This record gives sequence, structure tokens and C-alpha cells, in this order.
Amino acid sequence: MLAQAIRRVLRAPARRLRQRSAQGYLDLIRTDGEAERAAVMLARCGRRSSSLVRALLRDLWELDTTALYVQIDGAPKRAEVVVTRSSRHHVVATGQKFRVEIQTHEPAPNGAYRIAREYRQPGLYEQPPAERVLVTARIRAGAGTVHLLHVPECVSHVTVVINDRILASAVSISDHREIRYELPR
Repeated sequence: MLAQAIRRVLRAPARRLRQRSAQGYLDLIRTDGEAERAAVMLARCGRRSSSLVRALLRDLWELDTTALYVQIDGAPKRAEVVVTRSSRHHVVATGQKFRVEIQTHEPAPNGAYRIAREYRQPGLYEQPPAERVLVTARIRAGAGTVHLLHVPECVSHVTVVINDRILASAVSISDHREIRYELPR
């Protein structure tokens, strides 16, 4: 019996499990056409129904504010998403082996970024800034279980989808605390 086990190990040695590296992508959506294209792309990447993703993005889009859509695919069973407030004007997504960030405010005509005081003052620039912006975060999970998203004050609502499970749909983000979403066991 021992000899058979040794032969089996010698013929087919155990393979090491490789840790997958995580990847994160952030994108800004400012028009209806961009929202439609993003829904198709997010559905294709997550291998889910594009009509479901369109409905989730449409719910955020109709809020007429800056909102966040988070999609995590390939997450382990104990995956967790933490959304916190940040004083900066960036949305930052971090995981075990990745960090991506995107600026939420549009650049001014001279190339400078608007600050919070200038953000709602019409007439300061040629075109007033867009009020309706969707930030999409697409994360392909790796070995880590916790994914952090730091959002500025202008982001008011969030939708979280992990492995085809909708954990939050257009939920309001409070001002001074973190929100945790984890897969039910």
C-alpha cells in the first residue's frame, strides 16, 4: 500500500496552487451612450446578463448624482467590500496586490482640476461641471478577501455586486463611516 502511494506521487506529483493576481479597473461614465457600452462590457467580463447590469446602472444613473458601481468577479467565499469616505477627490480601489484610482471631477478648460468650492459654481467655466457621473469599479479578485474603496464626498450612492450576487443596490453612503458588504455564508 505504501509502495502504491509512492508510485502515485512519483507519477503525478502534487501541483502547487498559484496565487492569482488581482486586477482593478475604474472608469467614469458621463453620458447615456457610455452607460450602455459600460453595461455591455461589465456584463461580458462578469459573464452575467447585460439586462441586469443595465438595470443596475440605470438605477444609479436616474439618481442624477455621482454614484459608484462595484463589480467583483472570482472572489473567494469570504469576500468583503469596504466603502469609506475620503477627503481627496479621487476614487481609490485597493486589494491585496493592486491599487487603482481615478479623478472624479472633470478638468477645467485650462487643464486644472476643479476643487469642491468651485464644483457647484456655474459661470466660473465655459461649461458647468457634470452633476451626473457614474464611477464603475471592475475588480477581478485574486487571493485577497478584502477590497477597499475610498470615495470622496460627492459620491452619494453605491451598488455592489460580488460573484453574481447583488449585495447593495443604489444604497446611500453616509458621511462619516464605513460600509461593509460581505458574501453571505
